[in-house]
Amino acid sequence: MTKKRAVICLYGVVPRSIKYTINSIKENIINVLEEYFDVSIYVFNMNVENEPVDNTILDQNDIKLIQFNYFEEKKQKEFDLELSEKQKKFNLTFRSNYTPIITQNALRQLYSEYRVGKFLENNNYDFAIAFSSDFFFATNLNIDDCLNSYANTNILYGSIINEGQGFSNGFFFGNPKPLATIMKRFEKIETYLPINGDYEYVLKLSFERNNISRKITNIICFKIRANKKIFGWPNNNYKSLCNISEINKIYNNIFL
Repeated sequence: MTKKRAVICLYGVVPRSIKYTINSIKENIINVLEEYFDVSIYVFNMNVENEPVDNTILDQNDIKLIQFNYFEEKKQKEFDLELSEKQKKFNLTFRSNYTPIITQNALRQLYSEYRVGKFLENNNYDFAIAFSSDFFFATNLNIDDCLNSYANTNILYGSIINEGQGFSNGFFFGNPKPLATIMKRFEKIETYLPINGDYEYVLKLSFERNNISRKITNIICFKIRANKKIFGWPNNNYKSLCNISEINKIYNNIFL
């Protein structure tokens, strides 16, 4: 029987920490999906060039650690110029404690997601999973959730790494059609902003406006910064999904 076609979409400032996360992505995402799907990999990189991230100069060659089938990128300085023009036209602001740089980074991230959405919109796959490249996965992707999701255009599965005021961002899978819709919210970001809420709240609004339901999958993941700092761990939300003490063993062995 011919396998269904799946695409793994990685995005963001890819060299930020891909050297720390790639093995977990291979073991817990790629290898799991390849048992059931014909898998392709798409990468969108927001190229910061020589600008430090997390007080760290990145090596753009780290992108080559990913065996991708499709690659696109945009220079961050070019996007920032376009964003500046857009901000002159619209009041693109979040809640009051979002400083200008936090707001700028949020909009950069939204643009990276948008590029994933455009790729999904223009290509034909049965299943898609999208996540920022700084995600470290401590447990396997739940293949049952994957197989249950791709025939349904009204649901997407995600994690609960950081709910904020809405839905955890940065990791979703399911049918490519609703995933593209959610990822493309930058396209009409002026219909969401200004808002007295955070990035996660805008994401939740996108689900609601497009009549897409979010389901929680029991994968355990967190983000690693370029300076090796961990974001999103520990998380009390995980207590309903796993044995925290067992997962802590994985966490403690990453850099120690």
